[in-house]
Amino acid sequence: LAGLQHFKAATCLIDFTYSAQVALWFACAQDSKTDDSTNGKVFAVHKDADRFIEIEPDLLTESVPYFLDEKEPQLYHWQPRQQNNRILAQQSIFFFGDYEIEEDAVCVIQKCEKENIRTELERVSGITEIRLFPDFEGFASLRDDQTPYMPLSAAEYTKRADQAVRRNKFDVAIAD
Repeated sequence: LAGLQHFKAATCLIDFTYSAQVALWFACAQDSKTDDSTNGKVFAVHKDADRFIEIEPDLLTESVPYFLDEKEPQLYHWQPRQQNNRILAQQSIFFFGDYEIEEDAVCVIQKCEKENIRTELERVSGITEIRLFPDFEGFASLRDDQTPYMPLSAAEYTKRADQAVRRNKFDVAIAD
């Protein structure tokens, strides 16, 4: 299920991360559905034993109805033991269960700041799409045959040059 979740299949899992910076990157990611015209949000949830039951290996043999007991709704958290590169890079943890997750804090990201935040995350922490999706599927989706090649406009080169100057990459800025 964890692998399917990371490849956008419908599962009962809610994907979280232990890293605030990774969460911030996803909150600022471009979304093809919204065309990046909405604010982003980061939800913080404290993982304590009173709210979430940890899924240990022995519980993995139970069927799905076991976890969705209508008499006692419960939330579970699970960190896969056999992790793929994407789960490791994204520092993933999964929540699931039969009641709503209440966030402990919410940080709203203004739509006009998303690009600046992602630029700073790359500059400060090296967080990029390539780093968060370090597998064949990630590589392929970033370079699929349906993505048309479009030369950059003068405005896009100017924007790239401005970003390079902010990172003190003057040779790159001059080239752009």
